Amino acid sequence: MAQGRRSPGAMNEADLEKHDTSATGSDAADSTPGSGRRKPRWWHKLLLVGFSFFILVIAELLLHLFGYGPDVDFVVTRLDKGDTRIMGINPEAYRRFHFRPLALRSTRFAPWREFVNPKPHRGFRIFFLGGSSVEGYPHAPNGAAPAFLELTLQSAWPDKRVEVINCGVTAINSFSLREWVLEVLEHEPDLLVIYAGHNEFYGAYGPGSLSNMGTSRRVILFNIALRDLKIACVLEGLISRFRSPPERPHGSLMEQLAKDRLIRFNSPTYTACRDNYRANLEDMIRSAQDANVPVVLCGLVSNERDLVPMFSAHKVGLTDEQKRLWRERFDHGMQALEQSEWERALRGFQAAAETDDTYAELTYRCAQCRENLGAIDEARRLYRRARDWDALRFRASAEFSEVIRNVARNHQVIYVDVPAAFEAASPRGLIGWNLMTDHLHPTVRGYYLLAKAVCESLSRPGQPWPAVELSLIPAYEDAARRLGNDEMSEMISKITVYTLTEGFPYAGTPNATLRDRLEKEILQWQTSLKGPPASGHQAWAADRSSDPLHYHVAAAYLRSGDAREALEYFRRADLQSEPHSPPSARAKLGIARCLLKTAGDKAEKADARAYAQEVRGYINDCLLIHPGRPDDFSKLATELDELTR
Repeated sequence: MAQGRRSPGAMNEADLEKHDTSATGSDAADSTPGSGRRKPRWWHKLLLVGFSFFILVIAELLLHLFGYGPDVDFVVTRLDKGDTRIMGINPEAYRRFHFRPLALRSTRFAPWREFVNPKPHRGFRIFFLGGSSVEGYPHAPNGAAPAFLELTLQSAWPDKRVEVINCGVTAINSFSLREWVLEVLEHEPDLLVIYAGHNEFYGAYGPGSLSNMGTSRRVILFNIALRDLKIACVLEGLISRFRSPPERPHGSLMEQLAKDRLIRFNSPTYTACRDNYRANLEDMIRSAQDANVPVVLCGLVSNERDLVPMFSAHKVGLTDEQKRLWRERFDHGMQALEQSEWERALRGFQAAAETDDTYAELTYRCAQCRENLGAIDEARRLYRRARDWDALRFRASAEFSEVIRNVARNHQVIYVDVPAAFEAASPRGLIGWNLMTDHLHPTVRGYYLLAKAVCESLSRPGQPWPAVELSLIPAYEDAARRLGNDEMSEMISKITVYTLTEGFPYAGTPNATLRDRLEKEILQWQTSLKGPPASGHQAWAADRSSDPLHYHVAAAYLRSGDAREALEYFRRADLQSEPHSPPSARAKLGIARCLLKTAGDKAEKADARAYAQEVRGYINDCLLIHPGRPDDFSKLATELDELTR
């Protein structure tokens, strides 16, 4: 009895085998005809899957219907006025692709840009797409290439109403543009212009970005499609509630996007990114051609002569002894270079190249020597090679412009040789500070050259638009003046770049000399200001609003009694301001005030009152577009009403 007793939970191997057999037998018995339970048949499973999918579709539709989640469409309606709609390029659209947190306090990826639907009578509508270089950084919108293109084409086609919509957005690349092209094609474009390629590595979904998904194009496109689902937003929100928030990055936008994310030339990551870029360009062109919309592709420019490569890397496999020998020879070359002994410096650099010729700064120093020895063509080749070997890939390599050229040729679209236009306008054909503000963003003159090159490309015969009379294109000085660009706006751009250079990737590098130069130029300009410009600058420096410097200078001129000079500065402030924003409304009110104040004869007074009425309607639209900010505009409306009584 005692030996046969077992604990209640005990089970020997014979019992386990018996249990498994009986369970199998029971299941078999349950599945026999006439038993109470049956295995689900295949069509039951299919029906269950179909019903689950139906529930998901209904949930997705309901989430769309109730507007769940942020609006990240690229083109949105700002104001529906019945017969017309004011459309806007959405500044929040970047969030669709930058899904990782960014520690940004004041940086905006894009301002509002507007156009009206339906397209105006005899209108010619161009969407100009790209990154921060299309947006116009570091300048205001009136200094950007789209503004110059609109002005030059309007001058060439006076019987048309040309509109060029600036679709430039900071820190995005061809994966974003591929999706946004589909949206802009729904808004009656006559032409698409694309200038993009510098952000392929660190822009959203780039292999070096915070929101990278590797280099597999299929994985990236699937992730974009998945994240477009509202259900995915719901799940992401639920998950985020139960996990600790990720640590937010710090530093400038450039530092957040690219620090410690170095990519070697011709590495697998580099080549995969280049191939993805080509495929995305081809997708954009096919989408446009399916909609019968012509496309213009632009070659890429950057600072080649005056920017030392931001990060140089030795080739893989060098021993410590080889690195020591390389450094010794490189340092000998640098000592000679600092003394302007170009031939001796070149010999030292060439000796270092015998050990490692892939170090980007070495190639750059060889280019400097060649330039000073008069071998300009060789210098240009070496400057470009140095840029291409820069492991911090903010500047697109020459291969990317070749990709653009080849895609344009294969798909029979217009290619604009922007590098050739910049070389033609540069001393010795070497692109540097003469046309660039930093590593890749042009000066205002540079943006004019980009727009002029596009305009000239449209003059080729056999195009589906009127011939472009090149003699009607205004010169740079005239175009800049008509768009409100002056020395003051140029200095504001330099202040913007000066702020950029206080950290990564400029500080503590040979390129820190840019900050020193800008500091001297800015201080010299500031000390030269007198009268209303000086008091306006002082008010601007202390102001917490987003009114441009030109607005404060205009207000200072108005206070001094010089309404005519104030009028010019108010107009420039309006051209710099975001449409239907408080700064724009204030600038227009200032224009109306000056026109009413300076009107002489009856006709001028009538024109001034007519403009004031237009501004009153504009402020009414502002109130409708910003219903949550009545105080920003109601006071302006009251001031305007008092002026016109």
